Amino acid sequence: MSRASGRALSGSQKPAKAVQPGLTCDCFLTDRVCNVCMSRKQQVAPRAGTPGFRAPEVLTKCPDQGTAIDVWSAGVILLSLLSGRYPFFKAGDDLTALAQIMTVRGSRETIRAAKTFGKAVVCSQALPPQDLRTLCETLRGRRRASPGEDVPSALACRNRSPDGGSICGPADSAEPTLQNQESFSNCERTVCLMKPALEAEEEEQGWDRVPDEAYHLLDRLLDLNPNSRISAAEALQHPLFKDLS
Repeated sequence: MSRASGRALSGSQKPAKAVQPGLTCDCFLTDRVCNVCMSRKQQVAPRAGTPGFRAPEVLTKCPDQGTAIDVWSAGVILLSLLSGRYPFFKAGDDLTALAQIMTVRGSRETIRAAKTFGKAVVCSQALPPQDLRTLCETLRGRRRASPGEDVPSALACRNRSPDGGSICGPADSAEPTLQNQESFSNCERTVCLMKPALEAEEEEQGWDRVPDEAYHLLDRLLDLNPNSRISAAEALQHPLFKDLS
């Protein structure tokens, strides 16, 4: 109970019917609820969109939502294409979905953006923003070893397949174990266990030559602040599409 409320509410007491706009309290982050908070009206905001593709302003129930929410969804689609992961975000509720966004875009950045549309977001730990290219290439298995980094080759893997490739098996397995392609593609160690046939296929598809402009556009599409997020018209004029007629 906040000091501003005076006395605690009993089970039979009813909260006040009205609250002055902008009136604040100090029960935030405590295990009590004051009269001020009990008097607040339940906020109603649009919550349209497919789970996993909802923008931060939708997840935080911002009442002022515009076409920027569709731009964010387009950014998630591009993120799935570049990373080879679909769905990229998968959560059972809005708070978990927002936490997943924080792991990619950063907690401080999310908190700062939320303030611009009148929302207070709290995170129990600091999460740094991820470099989008590094993230996508690591998930797709295209990441190259940095100078001095010791990355095992497929030839050194004990889970080699007869055709000379290598497919990951259980870490404690002494025998080679072949898994289906879906399991292989989701393996966390694909960076060093990449099967040559799959790698050649990705090179043919051009995933080894993704330009910097693609990740720049991705960064603009996934801008946490809807006010500075790139618009659809601006996205069509992005340098990534300059050679398209």
